Amino acid sequence: MTMHVRAPLPFGPKVAVSIVAVTPDTARRWLQRNGINRPLRDYRINLYASEMVAGRWTVDASAICFDSQDRLLNGQHRLHAVVRSNRTIHFT
Repeated sequence: MTMHVRAPLPFGPKVAVSIVAVTPDTARRWLQRNGINRPLRDYRINLYASEMVAGRWTVDASAICFDSQDRLLNGQHRLHAVVRSNRTIHFT
């Protein structure tokens, strides 16, 4: 399921928000766009991956974010967890 919402902002470009099913392959591709982010924390990736494997991961307001050059700004731990869990997970 993919749902797109586009809204013009009074101060600049349009913002697109979608609920997207992210496969492990998609997560790997998106992680190749990772720019300067905080250091990875393996315990966090393991925690998220275990929740995904157990079926307890739910869509929330924490979006996977990219800048205007398609660099990953937010979501590296969640994307690494998708790869580690080998599950398709929905994100905003």
